[in-house]
Amino acid sequence: YSPITIRGNTIAHNWAHTGGGIATGAPRLGETSMTGKSHSKPLIEDNVITHNMARAIGGGISVRGPPKIAGNQVSFTRIAYTGAARRNHRASRMDSTDRRKFTGAGNYVEGTYGGPAEITRNTIIANRGAKWGGGVFTDRASLVFTDNYVAKNQSVEFGGGLSIVNRRSSRSFVSDGHGPSIVVSGTVFRENDGGDIEVSGVGGQSIAIRQCNLYSGDGLSVLNHCVTPIDAKEVWWGSDMPSIDSRIYDGSDDQSLGRVIHSGQPSPYSLERAPKTSDATLVRMTARPTEFRSAQGIFQVQGAPPSISAVWKGIDGDGVAGYRLHIAEVIPTYHERIVVQTDKGYSPIDCGMALAAKI
Repeated sequence: YSPITIRGNTIAHNWAHTGGGIATGAPRLGETSMTGKSHSKPLIEDNVITHNMARAIGGGISVRGPPKIAGNQVSFTRIAYTGAARRNHRASRMDSTDRRKFTGAGNYVEGTYGGPAEITRNTIIANRGAKWGGGVFTDRASLVFTDNYVAKNQSVEFGGGLSIVNRRSSRSFVSDGHGPSIVVSGTVFRENDGGDIEVSGVGGQSIAIRQCNLYSGDGLSVLNHCVTPIDAKEVWWGSDMPSIDSRIYDGSDDQSLGRVIHSGQPSPYSLERAPKTSDATLVRMTARPTEFRSAQGIFQVQGAPPSISAVWKGIDGDGVAGYRLHIAEVIPTYHERIVVQTDKGYSPIDCGMALAAKI
């Protein structure tokens, strides 16, 4: 429950039940993470947190308490959930009253007594496998989420980019010191599977989305699964859609829910956090050898440990900077792959422009 600073590290290839890369925050004996006043208040800043995995929550980062998470790259982290997608809006709303499991493939934040949680200037890319909250999942937390870049994340249910859930009554939640507002601003959301932003079960807190650019990956940008309206008047919804309402799920789809209030189609906001990265580069970042093998049959592996040869066909194009070879051990218990050490170091192995490697 003490304050801690974690700054300037590379944290990679770790596995845990909770918090694959970083786990902080336990209240004193007799207190809970919802009401305790001795919360951990970590500063997690300027780290590279990549290729970590958690069994249940927080593939990259798991925090109980009001953190400041700033300037990190959180990428390619996973939750070991193997269930199929339901994508049932009504069931999702029902789940907001119970404990959601398998959440926050990239980041998980719970219980910000004395908050808010500040999540700012982060690049959150290609985190996958969570049921809710592919990029970020917050639970019973006041939130300031600003100047981030959130792209190519995936949730099996909803909230591929950001999932916000508060399940306490409005009166007790705000009076307990968690804060009166949730603000998402200055952020680019791009091609997050399961929708960019999902909100469920929020009571007594105002919700605002300000000066964000939303490029949904599967048709939905904002999903309001709670009765509280969402103020989204200053949002650019993209240019390749028939209407803004087609990118929203709210009271117009279910009269028991709050509305997402928007006003027209302003020009794209110029956001400082948007990396100078093309869509094609993002696609290459998330490509895996299994995809190449199943699609084109161009990836081959010969031999067996301790001597393996891997051969692949080159990808045409001036944008190719090289190839990285990922080696992993299958863990049947969790239906997951765990990275292993080779004579060339830990996976992934940087092969440069070579089209073969011996391990």
